[in-house]
Amino acid sequence: MDFNCLPHGTTLADFAKAEGFTWLDVSPCRHDESEGCTVRTTPGWVEFWTIYGRTDAGEAMAIHDAWDEEALAQALAEAVKITGLEVGYSDEDRALPAVELLALAEDMTFRIHEELDEEIEDEDRRDDDFDHHELTPLREALCEVSGYYGRE
Repeated sequence: MDFNCLPHGTTLADFAKAEGFTWLDVSPCRHDESEGCTVRTTPGWVEFWTIYGRTDAGEAMAIHDAWDEEALAQALAEAVKITGLEVGYSDEDRALPAVELLALAEDMTFRIHEELDEEIEDEDRRDDDFDHHELTPLREALCEVSGYYGRE
């Protein structure tokens, strides 16, 4: 796999080791015209997804940009396979700590339910509320690549 944010000719294994990555992070991003740069956003406003390598010092370095959740999940699974690092999630409103890939999908499931409990009164609930939550497409893609559904 070609990780499109790495310097040309650099492997992810070498880059992660040289930079001292201790975990990976996934964030939804968009280009902010007023700032003239890329900013972290929420999944509802995502233009592309970025995988970052993180250090204990808090530094973040982009490893790969993906244009949809499925491509992101595939690249993330490959990055985890290469580096052996755990994965966290962060956006403008929320953060999930770094864990194994399957556990991140499970943590997203719990987070979606928690947010729905906070946002929707019981009498207003619908059967498809979970399916329409902004984290659900990423959660589904992570479940698919992590073997949650019994296929890899």
